[in-house]
Amino acid sequence: MGTINKVFNVFQEIYTSSSQDILMWLFLFPISFGVTITIILRLTLIKGNLPEPIHKPWFGMLYILFMYILGVIAGSYVKLLLI
Repeated sequence: MGTINKVFNVFQEIYTSSSQDILMWLFLFPISFGVTITIILRLTLIKGNLPEPIHKPWFGMLYILFMYILGVIAGSYVKLLLI
């Protein structure tokens, strides 16, 4: 229960902090996280004779959304560790 309260406090702090912090935690960190994970996946998984990922617009949108959500969670976790 204590961990859940800490996570909620982090989210509350993010949304009540200055606009520069909001930009950093909601845009900069998720984008850099997603780009890093994508590069790692490209270098490791698609190095061999594996086919390219599915070239469908909805697949790309879902992938971007998933990476964004993961980035926000990871950024909140990092901020939780810094508190």
